[in-house]
Amino acid sequence: DVRLVDIDGLDSNTCGGTHVSNLSELQCVSLIKTERVNGRVRLHFLVGGRVRKFLRDTITQQQQLTSIFNQGPYEHVQIAQKWGDERKSVGRQLKKLQQELAQYLGASLSRKEPSTLFRNEADMKMLSMIANCALRLNPYARFAISGNGVFVVQSPNAATKKELILSILDGRGGGKSPRLQGKCNQPERIEE
Repeated sequence: DVRLVDIDGLDSNTCGGTHVSNLSELQCVSLIKTERVNGRVRLHFLVGGRVRKFLRDTITQQQQLTSIFNQGPYEHVQIAQKWGDERKSVGRQLKKLQQELAQYLGASLSRKEPSTLFRNEADMKMLSMIANCALRLNPYARFAISGNGVFVVQSPNAATKKELILSILDGRGGGKSPRLQGKCNQPERIEE
């Protein structure tokens, strides 16, 4: 048996649950947000003890942000926007520097064959950038590079020496010849 609550000219909805004998039992109601769904408006709200819990949690969070930002709550949004903008700017600068570094390292790999390179902080994205830069300069370059638990080997022999390479690096991987890439536990052994 489903109970419908009908408010003439405004809304008809199924009953949402807990019943009270008097509205004062609700204590307080807080409308959190509204959203349009299929031409109707959906209301998100809190009632009673949930409003108080939400308020306590919000005040605690505001106090933590005040401590982190070292500014009052009215400046939090402005500071967060500024930090977000700075983070985007630093991210763009970092990406540009990574590309320049990849070009430099790729050029050095393409000049001397076979070459090896170990960069402890490099992830697979960085290694791929370095490898691609080297191959643009010398499509026949042969090299082995590794970083933070990852490796790339570029050689016509990579497929035939796959098991040996993986055992030296204590790794696993694959790829389309002439490239072998993957994860490894001993990336510092790339020079072997």
